[in-house]
Amino acid sequence: MNSNAQASRYNNARRERRRHTRYPVQMPVSLCTGQRAQQEILTGDISLGGMFLRTDLQLRQHERVELKIALPGSTIELTLKAVVTRIARKGQWGAAVPGAGLSFEEMTDLQAEHWQDFVSLAESFCQTQGLRSPLRFVPQDHNGQEPIRRRQQRHLIQLSAHLETCDTIFEAFTEDVSVGGAFINTRHPLMPGDQVRLILIHPLDESEFVVEATVVRRGAGPNRSEGLGLWFSPLSHERICHLKLFVESSQAAMGTPTTVHLN
Repeated sequence: MNSNAQASRYNNARRERRRHTRYPVQMPVSLCTGQRAQQEILTGDISLGGMFLRTDLQLRQHERVELKIALPGSTIELTLKAVVTRIARKGQWGAAVPGAGLSFEEMTDLQAEHWQDFVSLAESFCQTQGLRSPLRFVPQDHNGQEPIRRRQQRHLIQLSAHLETCDTIFEAFTEDVSVGGAFINTRHPLMPGDQVRLILIHPLDESEFVVEATVVRRGAGPNRSEGLGLWFSPLSHERICHLKLFVESSQAAMGTPTTVHLN
């Protein structure tokens, strides 16, 4: 489906449905307003038409804001305009945390395509996994508290890897790896929504780090080569530490200590 048709489907869905199904996805987004510096905030849920932000910032109803959203498992960052449609104080209407509901304003064709792909993937993942707790795409710190502001490192590194599906296994290479996902250089015809097992191979001793993942996009990676963007199933703090050590020691062995901060 081309981007014009995708955007048309997005806008039609907004007109036909006054309220969109919300999916319990927690991920960091950057919030910009005319009076405040950019701040990173955690979402409480997302939908096709907007999102709920977990925050005690003094936002005003009908206030217009700008959001920068780095889509998990990819290098895509969306910059979207939104308007505050409701304010939730802790304890008000049964709200467990304070926050603000936002509704998106008009998107470009490409923005609509990327956002609808992400929401559709979240919907599919929630349905297939039968999740009662939120999907979290931000690591927890050592005491289990959810961070509100977080900088995620993307390691630009080429590691040998195996990808396993339900019926095949094939070799590939990473282009980048973070605690939330990876980009894999491959021409294998997997599609967004496919479930895989990624096996990373250490260049020094050929030890393995294994993680379950979901394909979130097909397209060009950091080096403009064809491949797959993956997001990882939520990792425990111990597994996050293990992955960081695995990647950083691989970089040291290869002499490529390159990282990029994602805001």
